[in-house]
Amino acid sequence: MSQRTLGLPTGRSRASDARMRQLADRSVFQEWRSSLYVFRQPFVLWPAVVGALVSGAWMLSLMVANGRATPNHVVTLVAISPVMGFGFAVLVGLPAFMIQRAFKAKPAPFAPADDETILAKERANHFLGDEGRGGELLLTDRRIVFVPHRFNVQLAAVEQALGRVRSVEWARVVNAAGLPLSHVLWVVEDERRERYVVRDAAALGARIEETAARGEHSAR
Repeated sequence: MSQRTLGLPTGRSRASDARMRQLADRSVFQEWRSSLYVFRQPFVLWPAVVGALVSGAWMLSLMVANGRATPNHVVTLVAISPVMGFGFAVLVGLPAFMIQRAFKAKPAPFAPADDETILAKERANHFLGDEGRGGELLLTDRRIVFVPHRFNVQLAAVEQALGRVRSVEWARVVNAAGLPLSHVLWVVEDERRERYVVRDAAALGARIEETAARGEHSAR
């Protein structure tokens, strides 16, 4: 498993000046890239290409054999072949990936340092590129840590030192009717901005801000 080393910060580079603010609601349709992420992966994409070519060739041969290879039928065939290909990939490639990961060793659980205290722990998602990864988000008195589960494509863990957190932002993700579906939490550490999907972003963000401020005062 490719995973970032979860080392503790060697020291506070500067006092944390984390500030939390609420951003405008985000439409669920703004997350369309993440919903297509799995279809761009080789274990889905290549079976889809093979499925589209094989099904298209088979249906074309039937059309020719039955004298129905008209331009309209061929255009219809070209349109539905990719759909059939991705259907084949979902039935074959995706289950194969899940079975392979089921036999893979589970990621090592997060182990705090001897003098480190875990303050909060919850199931969450983290966006690495376009992948919304499931896993566990932990807040300690020193850092934020996200440990993904083994059924994600990308398995790298994420760590953010509270002493370097500059700001905390959150927003609701709403459907077409304006009803909230989830909360998104952004934590900005120096120039790095990490995005999490959590149950209650306002409460967790406030706790991160409070913990970072407490660490600043204790470091003085």
